[in-house]
Amino acid sequence: MHLRLTFLFFLCFIPTSFAEGFRCKTGQFIKTGDTVKDVIAKCGKPDDKSFKYVEVVKRDKVKKLKQIIWIYKPGKFQFEQHLTIYNRKVTAIERGARIK
Repeated sequence: MHLRLTFLFFLCFIPTSFAEGFRCKTGQFIKTGDTVKDVIAKCGKPDDKSFKYVEVVKRDKVKKLKQIIWIYKPGKFQFEQHLTIYNRKVTAIERGARIK
C-alpha cells in the first residue's frame, strides 16, 4: 500500500508534455504549443501535408476553421507523427500508422 501511494505521488510530477509530444529525427522534442518556426528549426519540413476543416459554433454561428496536418515519418518500423497546426502553432500531436 505504501509503495503504491509513493508511486502515485511521483506520477503527479511527470510533465504532461511527454504525453503530447515526440522526438524527431534530429533528437529534438516537439510538443503542443510549439510554433511552426520552432518545428521547422528542430525537425525540418514535414514529409507530407494535408488539411481538414473543423466546424466551430460561436454565438449561434457555425464557422469552418482550416487546420493543417503535418506528417513526419521518422523511419522504418516507427510511427508516423501527425501534427495539427492552427494559427501557426501545434495544437495536437497524434501517432499515425507504423512505417513498413
